[in-house]
Amino acid sequence: MAVLAASAQNVLTKSPGCYVCGPKNPAGLGIHFGHTAPFTAEARTIARREHEGWNGILHGGITFTLMDEAFGWCLHFEGIQAVTAKVETRFLRPVPTDSVLCVRAWVTQDRGRVVYASAEVTSGDRETVFAEATATMMRARSGVENKR
Repeated sequence: MAVLAASAQNVLTKSPGCYVCGPKNPAGLGIHFGHTAPFTAEARTIARREHEGWNGILHGGITFTLMDEAFGWCLHFEGIQAVTAKVETRFLRPVPTDSVLCVRAWVTQDRGRVVYASAEVTSGDRETVFAEATATMMRARSGVENKR
């Protein structure tokens, strides 16, 4: 079992191999998030056929993954290193494959170590909400050891 001690200045770092945003993951989604407002992250992507569950419908796990990644980015852009502790997701409509999507997350409350956020996946024009989620995020502690 390897033990990796995290430095006090850089507890968590974004991985170039991240499935959602990693530029060096050839099997990943390759999504780039932007810092659109304070404590807000947004990305646009296309629901690809290779990620469908039912014919013509994006797999719900991918829809969830997009929102989970957006949660991380809305904090990362503010210099806050945090991980998802709990999420409640509501799938409102099937996401059609080949459609342009907007993924957005924003902080709703900061309570010190715990941060609350909301996210949504909408159509590219933002007229249709496909899914929404609320999350409890935990700030990473400096000096915490990650065990594998």
